[in-house]
Amino acid sequence: MRRTALVLLVALLVGTAAWVWPPGRAAVKTALLLPHLFPGSQVRPFDLLTPAPAREELTFRYPSATGRIDLYHPPEPGRYPAVIFFLGVAPLASRDPRVVQIAQGLARSGLAVAVLESPHLVAEQILPEEVEGLVDAFGVVAGHPAVDPDRVGFAGFCVGAALALVAAADPRIADRVRFVNALTPYYDGEELLAEIASRQFEVDGQVVSWNPSPLTQKIFNQLLERARTAGAGPVAERLAAGPDLSTARGLVGQLPEAARRETDLLSPKGKLDRIRARVYVMHDRDDNNIPVAQARRLVRDFPDKTRLVYTEFEFFEHVEPTKPVDPITFGRELGKFYAHVYRVLAPVW
Repeated sequence: MRRTALVLLVALLVGTAAWVWPPGRAAVKTALLLPHLFPGSQVRPFDLLTPAPAREELTFRYPSATGRIDLYHPPEPGRYPAVIFFLGVAPLASRDPRVVQIAQGLARSGLAVAVLESPHLVAEQILPEEVEGLVDAFGVVAGHPAVDPDRVGFAGFCVGAALALVAAADPRIADRVRFVNALTPYYDGEELLAEIASRQFEVDGQVVSWNPSPLTQKIFNQLLERARTAGAGPVAERLAAGPDLSTARGLVGQLPEAARRETDLLSPKGKLDRIRARVYVMHDRDDNNIPVAQARRLVRDFPDKTRLVYTEFEFFEHVEPTKPVDPITFGRELGKFYAHVYRVLAPVW
């Protein structure tokens, strides 16, 4: 009995010390949060330990439309660090149960979580004014009475990750964005078009075959249709025919100037030196929406590596940690996931 009591006493002291010491408290909170980040998880510790978060509906504005914000935050009065979720192109909607589970888990951990819904991206349209919307949404969230305006960052997914990086480089908010967590972003829009057309990408000097997802192919086909309408039918047809990567790069360079300018506006390439935030990049090594080469080029070109963390995963299926893997791989990937989440959130909790 004495030995058991001593073990319990030591465990209590260690746990108390960990909670009082800020890095230890962040480590414990990360461990409690992690189950909430797995879709459909039935084990959600914060659900048992904390009250349900409050939810408010806000709006943000584009030049031609209005977007919706679902803001989740702890119910107690106070100013909390905030993360702005930008989900990118469908199929995940802002009120999808998987998104709500993650948002509520983060809110229960002591964050304000703003889940944005863009009417354009819901309609599978990627427009330059998305960046204007993100800048406006940042101001709305940072100005909310439940949010600490000095601790606000972005968490972007796929196309939303690339656009969040572009928004973080905008001089209107660049000095105010605390962090960006970019999950499977693209970096160079023109190169991505060539990769989709050729079904190839280049990594470590080698050309590798890949199979773009139906959604990626659908968006690419929409761009080709706009190119045909703009009078670039022959170029669009050659891109649609599946040339090799080198040929596809040349053809992308022949697209109408307006299309290339739009692609450049929506690409983080050329804008990284204007980002002041800490940047965390996550990518599925076998992603079939955005090839991993895009993330690797972003990391290679990022000018200040002291503000950059990059993690590649094997158990993600695009933006969800749901790929079946063997137990050893799962354990390793879970450790990487824990370390990445800790590094993102520990500085702002």
